[in-house]
Amino acid sequence: MAALRNRFALAEDELARLVEQAEAQARTANDYFHFTSRINDYVSQPQKIALVEAMWDVAYADGVLDVNENHVISKVAELLHVTHGEYIAAKMRAKEAAGLT
Repeated sequence: MAALRNRFALAEDELARLVEQAEAQARTANDYFHFTSRINDYVSQPQKIALVEAMWDVAYADGVLDVNENHVISKVAELLHVTHGEYIAAKMRAKEAAGLT
């Protein structure tokens, strides 16, 4: 949650409300396409890359990259039409920002 708080400068109550809404949606979701198709409709390519990088920031927040985190980010990046090169560059920037290089 610190990554969200830092990236978006959210107050604690706003952050709690956002996480609660996200968890409620995630409980009823059965695929990623439902979310990524909406993003593809409204978000530019640089914003999609920034989103993937933010996902990497969260994945690296604890200093350990879990195989499931890697899989989810890879799948989401693919559905957002983020190229492999953009995906890797975002990963490397997040890894460096986390001090893991």
